[in-house]
Amino acid sequence: MESKSTLTTVTRAFTVLDILWEHESLTPKELANKMDIPLSTAHSYLHTLAETGYVDREKGRYKPGLLFFTNGNKLKHREALFHKAKPELQRIANETGEAAVLHIEYKGKAVVFHIEEGSQAVDVGIYPGISAPLHTIAGGKAILAHYSQDRVREIAEKRGLDPVTEHSITDLPTLTDELEAVRENGYAADWDEQVIGMGMVAAPLLINKADSNSVRGVDVDILGSVTINCPTGRIREQEYRTKLIRYVREAADTIIVNYQYGGGGST
Repeated sequence: MESKSTLTTVTRAFTVLDILWEHESLTPKELANKMDIPLSTAHSYLHTLAETGYVDREKGRYKPGLLFFTNGNKLKHREALFHKAKPELQRIANETGEAAVLHIEYKGKAVVFHIEEGSQAVDVGIYPGISAPLHTIAGGKAILAHYSQDRVREIAEKRGLDPVTEHSITDLPTLTDELEAVRENGYAADWDEQVIGMGMVAAPLLINKADSNSVRGVDVDILGSVTINCPTGRIREQEYRTKLIRYVREAADTIIVNYQYGGGGST
C-alpha cells in the first residue's frame, strides 16, 4: 500500500523503467498496452525519461540508457569492500583459472558485486548485478549461515524456497541443517543447485567475529562471501574441492583484514 507521501508519478516512472529493462526496446504504444494506460501518458513518461538521460530513444523506440551503467559503476567503486576484494579475486582467478566472485546480499537475494574470470572459467552468463536466490548457491548459503534464525525464516517466507534445478533445497528444515554445517565448517560447497553442470565453494566475509562456530547473528557482521565457480566435474573431486576451499578461506581472511585495518566503510 502506498503511503500518503508517495508520488504516483515517481512510482509509475520506475514501473516504466522496470518494464523497459525486461525488453530490448519498446514503442510508446507497446508500453501503453503493457501498462494499460493511455498512449499519450506512455509517450509523456518515455519522453520525460529520455530527457533525464536514463532512457535512450532511437527511431521511435525507447530503451534503458548507458547512464545506468556509468552510475552503477560509480556505486560499486565507492564501496571499500570492492577495492579490498578485487586483488584477491584476481589472484584466485589467475592461480586457479576459475571464476572468482564477490557476493553480497541485497533484499533477500545473492547479488554478484564483482567477478574475475580465469583462463578456464566456465561461462554461464554471470555478470556484476545478476542475482540468484540465496538458498541455491554456496555464496548465498555462506551468508545465510551467519544470519539469525528469525532472519533466515523471514527471507525464506518472503522470497520462497522455489527450486532452480532439481537439486535445489526446497524446505526450511533442510536449509537450516545445511546452514548449520556451513557455519561449523566455515565454508559452503554445492553443485548443480543453481546451474546444472556448475559447482561452487564459498567462504563468508565476517567482521567483528567472536567465535563463528557458536555465535550467530549476535556479534557477527557478515559483509558477503567469496565464491569460486567451476564445472561440477572438477568440484566433485575431493582433492580439487579442498584446494578451492583453501583459496576462498584464505582470500576471505585477507579481505577482512584489509577491510578492517586498511580503511573500512565506503570510499
